[in-house]
Amino acid sequence: GEGEVDPHVHFTPNTARGCSYSFGYEALEKFLMENNLLCVIRGHEAQNKGFKMFKTSETTSFPSIISIFSAPNYLDAYKNQGAIMKYENDVINIRQFNNVEHPYWLPNFVDVFTWSLPFVAEKITNILQAVMTKAIDDDDDD
Repeated sequence: GEGEVDPHVHFTPNTARGCSYSFGYEALEKFLMENNLLCVIRGHEAQNKGFKMFKTSETTSFPSIISIFSAPNYLDAYKNQGAIMKYENDVINIRQFNNVEHPYWLPNFVDVFTWSLPFVAEKITNILQAVMTKAIDDDDDD
């Protein structure tokens, strides 16, 4: 498919990002074996289900690489799930989740106190004006 690297190619420039390198299955297997690792866990690539387990290793029967992506509905456009991975007591669990509606944000992400200052100032001015008007009216009655 698109973006896949020939499994026999060890490293090739990542033309999609314009930086870094992509690697093939043989390079990954060699890296895992030389470093006594079970797999590579990576992120920062949108996955429809929030995660993806790539080709299973012939030597370990475990995925050679697992990609985790925790941002559901990435950029409010991808409609993907998010996922997290938890490793505890030699057990790996992957939890998927869906997006939720964004909370209400004030314009320009201003905090509520700063946003409300003009309204509070207006109300305080109205109160002071009413008090002064009442005081002036009471003075006129004397």
